[in-house]
Amino acid sequence: MEENPINQEHGSNKGGSRKRVKKLVRNRNSQETLIFTDGSDIPDKGKGAAAVAVPSRLNITRHITNTTPATNFKAELVWIKLAIELIRRELYARRDKGEQIGEVHILCNNQAALRKVVEPTKPSMRQNLYLPKSDKLMSLSQLIPICLTWCPGHMGIEGNKKADSEAKKAASNPSAQRQTIPPRKAKIKQQILNENKPEHFTPEENK
Repeated sequence: MEENPINQEHGSNKGGSRKRVKKLVRNRNSQETLIFTDGSDIPDKGKGAAAVAVPSRLNITRHITNTTPATNFKAELVWIKLAIELIRRELYARRDKGEQIGEVHILCNNQAALRKVVEPTKPSMRQNLYLPKSDKLMSLSQLIPICLTWCPGHMGIEGNKKADSEAKKAASNPSAQRQTIPPRKAKIKQQILNENKPEHFTPEENK
């Protein structure tokens, strides 16, 4: 099996991870890029996701639609998509300025999602949802070093606070650019069955 070129850093406790991320921000060199990602769920308004780059402050947000409880797992995919898009924007922006881009650190507060991106091996429908995004990250990692890092939320980390704020704005704004999450296969199947259910006739109607 080919070795995954994407590095990953997962801490076991929030305090240690907070110190690691703070040090990463403090010691970042001019060629490194940090991309903070986050999501937000605001009842009666919607869900949102955001990715924010440091130091450029470029950001991408999405208002997520069609996220019923049965599709919340798929919503986790959005942060990967935004991070990939932001990496590409950073590459083009730096290239236009004649600058080199060094290692890219993608910081996410969902440890389970991070593991699924770098180890999408289990043969389940849910796991397979991560394969296309993981493959794209793998392709990008051939061009630039990429490191996925757990960044615990609500710990006073500036980049994370910005991503959280942008995700909340996107969740509250249905007119923002949207990311539609399709329903699961089981839900689609049930919808088809309901749509094609034979009409019910009472005995009187059959006379």
